[in-house]
Amino acid sequence: AVESTHQGWQLISAEDPLPLSGAAYFEMKVISNPDSSRGGLAVGLCGHKLGAKEIFTIGLPDAVWYVSNNGLVAGRQDDKSVISMENMQKKQQFKTGSVVGVKHDICTRSIQFYINRVSIGICTLNPELLDNFRVLFPVFALYVAGQTIAVDFAAICPSAAKGPPITGDRHAFG
Repeated sequence: AVESTHQGWQLISAEDPLPLSGAAYFEMKVISNPDSSRGGLAVGLCGHKLGAKEIFTIGLPDAVWYVSNNGLVAGRQDDKSVISMENMQKKQQFKTGSVVGVKHDICTRSIQFYINRVSIGICTLNPELLDNFRVLFPVFALYVAGQTIAVDFAAICPSAAKGPPITGDRHAFG
């Protein structure tokens, strides 16, 4: 589990990127969110592994986040959004006990978000910027002191429940 220790954005990325050999899926369980009404919890994908100077802001140019009680937040590169299309529910809250899933489909270059295994929407990466997304690292952001999450990289995607499993087999945090 990962717990925030103070007020303000605290980011962490997975040690390894998503496998790009097919679809990948992972889940973040919200163990504790003392102030879910204001947001302050986010999950997404980033085109690089976070460096030490990037762990206090979600304003990354090559990242796509779903932010609790807000919605989709995407970076910009060369004055272009990293997202070319989105159909996403807004203002979904990540309450204590919620499970937030993220699926990346390499074939369509789409990212689908789930809450409690129900899809809340999908977005696609901008085809003009795909060279900047040769790898995708799962990223997590906590804002309120005492927020705690647990990540499951071996979770089965809800859309694959009847077919072969889609997992995000990789190491958690390094």
